[in-house]
Amino acid sequence: MNSLDNWKIKFLNINGGDMPDSEYFGLKGYTSVSRLKLLDPTHEGSPQKYLEGFTHEYNPSLALGTYVHGSILNPDDFLLSDYDKKPTGKLGYFIERVYHWRKQNKTILEAISLASDDSNYYKGKITPKIIRKALESGFDYYYNLMIGTFNSDKEVLVLSKNLLDTAHECVNSINNSFSIQKILKQNDFEEKQFYNEIALFSDIEVTFPDGKKHIIKFKGKLDSVVYDPETEILYLNDVKTTSKQLEYFMPKYVDGQCYDGVFTHHSYFMQLALYSIVLQKYFQDTLHINYKDLQCNIFAVETCNQHRADVFRINNSYIDLGIKKAKELICRLAYHEIYGFDKEFTF
Repeated sequence: MNSLDNWKIKFLNINGGDMPDSEYFGLKGYTSVSRLKLLDPTHEGSPQKYLEGFTHEYNPSLALGTYVHGSILNPDDFLLSDYDKKPTGKLGYFIERVYHWRKQNKTILEAISLASDDSNYYKGKITPKIIRKALESGFDYYYNLMIGTFNSDKEVLVLSKNLLDTAHECVNSINNSFSIQKILKQNDFEEKQFYNEIALFSDIEVTFPDGKKHIIKFKGKLDSVVYDPETEILYLNDVKTTSKQLEYFMPKYVDGQCYDGVFTHHSYFMQLALYSIVLQKYFQDTLHINYKDLQCNIFAVETCNQHRADVFRINNSYIDLGIKKAKELICRLAYHEIYGFDKEFTF
């Protein structure tokens, strides 16, 4: 059995800058934090899931998170629509996928079948009665899509009314959070430097125990990077929406019971660890900006209850844990890319 101590990884050729989502997510041949998690056996990941990648299935949390991110970090690149007649749940996404396939010159029946598969809306069970009911409920939204109501040179974000109301509450809470705005607000004298949604890339060189080397191409899009020249602190910030109360975002021990915490359950520490490595090298080697300290923060906001928002500063013990987890998954990927995804990686 291999020991991970016998594997070495090195981050090379780090570069990056502003890049629209359409271009970033269209890049092929790269892995990312979210893709690496598909390999993690402790979160039901596997080589097969990594190969299959992500589906188009509707995810309300993802839609809500995208809206909040766009509002806070990149309002100039997004058009945040106040249209409130989009159907809720999978139906709204089903209508969007019908529109997508119609624009690809598919017949209406072909588009409906493909959209049903994409959205998992009655996948394999769709009937004329279901189609009729869906189109009746979603006709206004489909009509507005077809006539170009949401066409823009920016990315247009449309949510159903219940999600739209929640998104507004979340954005207001973040904007009104003193602890968050203290980091995001401008200095009176030396101006802070802001890098929102910056895309960074690296070649990760993996050295196997036998000396064999393999390159993993890595990409990451960092929510918020702030450099404060007055304090010489580099802030790496990530915005997270959570359906749990803020009290349960980090691990805690309450009344004799240990709670895992949203932060650890989703392995956010691995994301911050990988991002902190490439960010520091980017600042030092590419931007040639010296700083005294790196501070990693999560800006978390509740999508429930009072929609409270707050900052969670992540200590170095979590970053160290994230580095170990990232190394394991990167070595797994390198092994499978060399020897095959049907082989078992053990250590």
